[in-house]
Amino acid sequence: MTAPRPYARMPAAAQAPGAPVQPTPWARAEGGLPPEIARVAEGAVTVFKGGLMNAGQQTWYALDLQRRSFIAVLRRIDQGAGAPQATGPVRRPEGAAPGTVESVHQAPASAAQCKAFAALAHRLLANPAADTMEPAPVPQGPLRRTLVLLHEGRALDMPQGPAAGALQAGIVQLIQQPLQALLRGGD
Repeated sequence: MTAPRPYARMPAAAQAPGAPVQPTPWARAEGGLPPEIARVAEGAVTVFKGGLMNAGQQTWYALDLQRRSFIAVLRRIDQGAGAPQATGPVRRPEGAAPGTVESVHQAPASAAQCKAFAALAHRLLANPAADTMEPAPVPQGPLRRTLVLLHEGRALDMPQGPAAGALQAGIVQLIQQPLQALLRGGD
């Protein structure tokens, strides 16, 4: 008997808000995540940590399949050059360094967008041309961007290599595109 494929069942509609949501196993291992990102159990999260002229910036983009929504959280830490810039209303994250602010943005994800994500994720996870199947290496240096596929609250091992990289880029673009349009146009 084969195990069920991740993302085989797409929710018919967004789950209604209800009971408090606990952070997923991946989120507990990561630590320091905004609550909107920590509760993603099915879908994907891409994280960008800035360096050089973007030092002190972190951005999370996510597709939460259970809630059928795209989420962007922009975090900035004031490094003495004046007040941090943010798009939209800001909040001060609990337990964060002084001068840290976040702005949260959400957009609905259509059934077609969820299915497109699932198709790309299936192609990536079944990619026979991949060099290896392991957790993605943690990028080094001042700029860091990572993609995590989540199933049942756990990060999935992803293939590495050029073909896998192209599929990962497609997933990142699918997640970021609706959020970037939202951020350019305001809330």
